[in-house]
Amino acid sequence: MENGAFVEIEYTGRIKETGEIFDLTDEKTAKEHKIYNPKTKYGPVTIIIGENMILKGVEETIKTMKPGDTKKTTLDPEHAFGKRDPNLLKVFSLSRFQKQRIYPVIGQFITLSNNLSGRVVSVSAGRVKMDFNHPLSGKTLEYDIKLNTEIKEPSKKIEFMLTGLLGYDKKDTEIAISGANAKLSLPNAAKLSGEIKSKISEQLKKYIPELKEIEISEKSDKNP
Repeated sequence: MENGAFVEIEYTGRIKETGEIFDLTDEKTAKEHKIYNPKTKYGPVTIIIGENMILKGVEETIKTMKPGDTKKTTLDPEHAFGKRDPNLLKVFSLSRFQKQRIYPVIGQFITLSNNLSGRVVSVSAGRVKMDFNHPLSGKTLEYDIKLNTEIKEPSKKIEFMLTGLLGYDKKDTEIAISGANAKLSLPNAAKLSGEIKSKISEQLKKYIPELKEIEISEKSDKNP
């Protein structure tokens, strides 16, 4: 797989030392391991190779795969979430939190006023120690990866761009392609400025270079 390829994948990520699953795409596996989250959207995911949508080490493995392949890859901390940095352990006065009506508990994740998020390590003697390292820093990770398919149809690529990256709902969009021209019907398109429409077109052309002209219009409401 080369940079720019749209691929659909499934994966399970584990911490090598403990076997603990920290990320996965399969709902059944999540339920079996009692880590199912009803707020999580499970199922295969689409990524664009070379666009940093997944860990670089995982992406490098995917580049060596073909549709239908499954592979296991191991990432040391340097190629995953980095080594632990002792300088990211900080101590704050408990009163700082109490003034904001926050009562720290060991293991709790707290976002401070500067939008820096960390985990509470200890609370004692009027002091709170927090760890701002990534929770998976210093960990060796194992990924089981399955490459389902490479998406080549321009309409499917546009669909992913509109829903996966731009946040549109699939059922609210209409896509028509004729040669190198694409017509997109989007909800509230009439309210989009010319600049925003131009940026959407630029992004689509960047990732789908076979498109030369893109027309964006208001999606008509066919319901009475």
